[in-house]
Amino acid sequence: MSESVTALPPKDTSSLRRWLRSVEFRVRDWRYKLRSAGQAAWIRQQAARVNLPRLLARLGPREPLTVVCAVESLDAPKLQRCIQSLADQLYPNWRLELVGKAGDGAGLQDVLQRCERFAGRARIHLGEDSAWNAARAIAACVAECHASHVGLLAGDEALADDALAWIAAILDRHPGAAWLYADEASLTENGESVAFHYKPDFTPLYMWARFFTGTFSFYRRDLLLGALNQAEHDGGDKLYDVALRVAENAKPEDVQHIPHVLWFSPPMDPSEPPARQRAERRRQAVSAALARRGIPARVRIHERDSRLHELRFEPRTFPKVSIIIPTRNAAALVKACVTSLRAATRYRPYEIVVIDHQSDEAELRDYLSEQSAQGVLRVMPYEGRFNFADMNNQAVAVTDGELVLLLNNDIDGFCDGWLEQLVATLQLDERIAAVGPLLYYPDGTIQHAGIFFGMGRTGRHGHVDLPHDALGYCGRLRSLQEVSCLTGAMLLLRRSAFDASGGFDVKYPEDFNDIDLCLRLQQAGWRLAYTPHVTAYHYSSKTRRTKVDHRRIMIQQWGDRLKRDPFYSPHLSARRFEVGELNRVWELRKRVELAAYLSQTPAANQ
Repeated sequence: MSESVTALPPKDTSSLRRWLRSVEFRVRDWRYKLRSAGQAAWIRQQAARVNLPRLLARLGPREPLTVVCAVESLDAPKLQRCIQSLADQLYPNWRLELVGKAGDGAGLQDVLQRCERFAGRARIHLGEDSAWNAARAIAACVAECHASHVGLLAGDEALADDALAWIAAILDRHPGAAWLYADEASLTENGESVAFHYKPDFTPLYMWARFFTGTFSFYRRDLLLGALNQAEHDGGDKLYDVALRVAENAKPEDVQHIPHVLWFSPPMDPSEPPARQRAERRRQAVSAALARRGIPARVRIHERDSRLHELRFEPRTFPKVSIIIPTRNAAALVKACVTSLRAATRYRPYEIVVIDHQSDEAELRDYLSEQSAQGVLRVMPYEGRFNFADMNNQAVAVTDGELVLLLNNDIDGFCDGWLEQLVATLQLDERIAAVGPLLYYPDGTIQHAGIFFGMGRTGRHGHVDLPHDALGYCGRLRSLQEVSCLTGAMLLLRRSAFDASGGFDVKYPEDFNDIDLCLRLQQAGWRLAYTPHVTAYHYSSKTRRTKVDHRRIMIQQWGDRLKRDPFYSPHLSARRFEVGELNRVWELRKRVELAAYLSQTPAANQ
């Protein structure tokens, strides 16, 4: 006879914290599954009422959507699946421009003849085998067409049947859009969807770390043609190179992300030789893109995932950094923090300011006095109740560094060259106001890799508690990228941005002051960057005396902004950085949302 045994909470505090967190996650899981089941039923009910052909007809007459498909090496079954996916589109007004080599002409014609409902909406453009160049061939084709936007599609990919409907609907509302891209999924030989890739809104930083937008995109014709003509003469992966060049000439706000799976790419093992060869070409494309921008950098292929790039930058200038460390007692932590910091820091110039919040520990007082006498740091006394926001505001006011680094006293284990990388990342774009690192718990699991609002009502750390060597969802844990929020535990800031924002809001004395600051910076037009190439260990606020939850104030102030994170997909889980439960009805969900979008288009309301 089996017995049901209830696990007792562990005795040590670190394990207790993790046990309590696991219980909390289990309760959230139950609530989330119940809520998801109700939402799924509603989506199915609404999908049954959708009449997409009638709604699509409201878009009215417009030029055909032009899709260019370049076939470098003919694989007839995959190409037939690709072309048939075009023939099956719900949106009927489109044309296909098929680009290939003269030697494959007969094979291309044969594939076209096998596809149903094609009605002569395709042209084949052939080039000499010996001098064939994908970028040149596509450019010649694009130069001949007169469409405002042109789509690129690889011959081994396939479209969802509503892909062009979404493209037409978006272009109807945003006719001047520079670039449209969508989420994707890998498709097996049997036609099964695996490995859904739900993407963030456009961020140029993430484009350097990974070709996240993918090959299927619609570009404004003039931008595409210019990029193709330049890419023709350079090495590297052509379509990645084209996307990087378009990104250089397009405003991020003119790039439209469609947060639905509209196309399917073939699964690929990153360790296979073809993948490694493609990875090297993509590395070359990124290196060239950074060189064009005048950014000194080393680009390496990630050893465990050839789709990812490790990026190391060099500071262009070396402004003074004021490092601010608040503490109350905790001599052992402060010693470890300062010692590790100094040992790993070659960057100059910098200063260390310790905010002493009424410490009565003789060991700490003696240490601070000794280090201050030696010129290692200086001490700023702080009186009154604990207020992280106020004490940091006061410390920033008495420092003169062009850059400010906020640092908790319980951080150590800084990686070599950490400050150079933070500064260099901040200098990638004059609009970047702050940079945050990858932080580990003492046991090596992930503590911080950016904060995302899609998880929890007021945000949650991305990839928290994952193993030390984890790659994260679609490699994002190991990718340079833009995020909505960063932790104040270790945060490099431009003083000008900090001052212009008014600094921390003192009504958040403990929690949410960093989130509030990040949101105000973004509201003012600044950007925030997360880099996985700077690491340290964080003991998670071991010296905090009290914990007051200001979640209600946060929701009241930022409720609307917290509902959608541009860097976290609505299809991902509300619990952790992974595909959500509602992914099971993603096909129905996007039909419902497409119908809602079409009903609101200008043409539909005429």
